[in-house]
Amino acid sequence: MILSGVGLYYSMEKEPNVKRFYSKRAIRILPSLYIVSFLYYGCVNQPIRLLDYFCNSLLISFYTKGDRSFWFIALIIVLYLLFPLIYKVLKRFHTAGFIVLLAAAFVLNVLLLLCCQSYYLLTEIAWARIPVFLTGAWLGKLMHDGVCCSKRILYPVSIIVILISLALLFTLNGFLHTRFYLARFLFSVAGIFVTLLLSAGLNRIRVAFPGKALRFFGLFSLEFYLLFERMEFLACAFVYQDENGIIFSIAVFVMTLIAVVLLKTVVTHLRVSKN
Repeated sequence: MILSGVGLYYSMEKEPNVKRFYSKRAIRILPSLYIVSFLYYGCVNQPIRLLDYFCNSLLISFYTKGDRSFWFIALIIVLYLLFPLIYKVLKRFHTAGFIVLLAAAFVLNVLLLLCCQSYYLLTEIAWARIPVFLTGAWLGKLMHDGVCCSKRILYPVSIIVILISLALLFTLNGFLHTRFYLARFLFSVAGIFVTLLLSAGLNRIRVAFPGKALRFFGLFSLEFYLLFERMEFLACAFVYQDENGIIFSIAVFVMTLIAVVLLKTVVTHLRVSKN
């Protein structure tokens, strides 16, 4: 989620035209998403009403029923729609704008928890990630503007924050057991600083392979995300029952690779045909 925020900020800097920004995001996400979601929901929850089938496939059910099958994409689409506004706030007000956006995200979480607790508990997996996305967008701005943080500060601060977050998770385990949404916020804080450490480490190790590997997986990241869990479900249901076996894991991975290549080929063909 934090990398999505960073990447979107850079994309908006390269292409500030909102219409073209939306067009590129839609072309990147929607064809692959709807091919996978319509096929997936055609294989599960049978029998199902036609209206429910379309609501599930269009990801509406996440916001109405808490269906988490594609929760990340359901959230990221909304954040993409809001991003031109987020970008303008960060561009104009800098860190003050980030603080306001972050506060608004936390207020949204609190209001949903207090006013619509049952609904919040169904969908909190998404709402708790919004501050992480905003942090990524802010970091994208800092990096784009050339603002640097000394590694002598970044490394120890990151390690300390990660250790404190993990210590709180273990210490407050009993309290957080029934308040898992609070645990998710602590995991998010730790995740942000783990990402910063990994990013700093990769930036320091300047060799060709990681860069090429990251670019390769970046091209197929959406397809891998969409297909891996779906292939796991299909393998468990129809192919191999031992979820913990090595053969099962290999089967899922191979099925995912094949499905990713097929999906990418179909989507590319559709785009070429449209043009």
